[in-house]
Amino acid sequence: MRRPAYIFVLSESLKTIRADLTNVMRNISQIAGQVDTSADQVSTGEQTLSQGTLEQSVSIEGLVSNVTTITTQIQDSAVRCGNASELVDKATGFADEADAKNTGSLIGRSIEDVKVGTESTQAKTQNILLGQFRIR
Repeated sequence: MRRPAYIFVLSESLKTIRADLTNVMRNISQIAGQVDTSADQVSTGEQTLSQGTLEQSVSIEGLVSNVTTITTQIQDSAVRCGNASELVDKATGFADEADAKNTGSLIGRSIEDVKVGTESTQAKTQNILLGQFRIR
């Protein structure tokens, strides 16, 4: 017995639909593979960026710590230089009194030499410490 013509047409249509759906599924599978590869690349880039951010954070924390230490050293040096200047001023006063009594001109000159040396040391210390803040 012969099949009716519509069954043949229906069979051919179903074969065409099946072939088209197979092609669509292949395309979807390829696109899914590309999306997966792209997602892996984005993930790798994110991990690299995260690692770089963490390393920068550690570097900044170290920099802040160093700046804090240097600031403390500058403050301590300024206090010490101020104390030294006060002591030199007192010694100068004592030397002036001794000079007034004509008994301490040598002491007065020595103290003046110490004062000049202290001021020079203070200036050099400040330049050295402040030089550490210059951006290179």
